[in-house]
Amino acid sequence: AAEPYLVPATTGVQADVVTQLEGLGAVVIAIDPQTLEDVAGAVVIVGQVTGAVQQADEIVAEMNAAIEDVRTAVSAEEPVTCFLEIAQDPLFTVGDGTLLADLLAIAGGDNVVAEPGYVGYSLEQLITDDPAVYMATLGSMSDPADLAARPGFDGLSAVAADRVYVLDDNLVSRPGPRTVAGLRLIAQ
Repeated sequence: AAEPYLVPATTGVQADVVTQLEGLGAVVIAIDPQTLEDVAGAVVIVGQVTGAVQQADEIVAEMNAAIEDVRTAVSAEEPVTCFLEIAQDPLFTVGDGTLLADLLAIAGGDNVVAEPGYVGYSLEQLITDDPAVYMATLGSMSDPADLAARPGFDGLSAVAADRVYVLDDNLVSRPGPRTVAGLRLIAQ
């Protein structure tokens, strides 16, 4: 009803919506960045289709500088084994090929998850992997406030060492220029 000239969307969970909008005659640009490099590419594409090329180029330059700052800051450090919870019931995490896994790697983390994509994880596997750092996004599917009280979690090294960190879902799970702020948090 608003008759937009452009509808930006992500792929994946919104695939049906994209199809419906296109069926109604809307021009849809669907972007689904899986790496920080992809996020920068998406900013450039959005800049091109909206006529804001210069602003997009400036944002990408700022993002690249921030990414390089993080790479430099962690370059002398040994990678730290990590686990990143994105949902708690059931427990879900991220593996290779996801934006969050890319953020972990750039920030100096060694993800204990070997499987690609978004992965259901058992408590038994988590205890076996025993990450030094446990991160969890605070969002609709995860609230790590009760992590230490969850059955079995008190045996994790990260919990015992008080190395459990809450990440703002808006900074790490929603690909855009502010994702580099999430990268900085993970590196810290």
